[in-house]
Amino acid sequence: THTLTLASIVVELRRAGDGLGGGGNWQGAFANRNTLGPNAALACLAALGIGVRLCLDLGRDGGFRHLPRSWRFPAAPVGVAVVVAIGVDLVVLWQAASATALVALAVGIAAMCLAASVRAIARRGASTTRVVSIGAVSAGGLLAVGIALFARGAEFMGRSTTLTGRRGLWEYLIESTSDDRLRGVGYASYW
Repeated sequence: THTLTLASIVVELRRAGDGLGGGGNWQGAFANRNTLGPNAALACLAALGIGVRLCLDLGRDGGFRHLPRSWRFPAAPVGVAVVVAIGVDLVVLWQAASATALVALAVGIAAMCLAASVRAIARRGASTTRVVSIGAVSAGGLLAVGIALFARGAEFMGRSTTLTGRRGLWEYLIESTSDDRLRGVGYASYW
């Protein structure tokens, strides 16, 4: 995914040099921005996961604990590469302006934080019931905060809260499926 992100930057720089880009959102090496955005979000989550794992494996000598002592090397260059990868992915994600990918990145980061917290609680010897309860309450809290901040986030990104008119379609979908739940309404009936 990082290779595709870097290729997309090269494509966009080439377009700007030819006078073809610059006016709209980036689509990079993909057909549209809604394909570039999720790729950049996934690459960012992967780099973030690698960074977290590296931090957990860092030994007192500045090397990685999981490697044999003869193979150890300083963790700093790897850490710098991870930070640069996250930065590049965030720039590409922002330039693509794919709201769905930004939301997916936020959800992915929240899920990673929740999983790390639950894992830390479980390692301290908490019961399964307590761990599951804390995880469920935390997930519910994150969902409530996300819903509460949705309008502000949409405004910040210059988007409408109707999700480009999709909310009206979804409301109609919910209403019409209740009319005939068994047979439905047919493929592509809403577009």
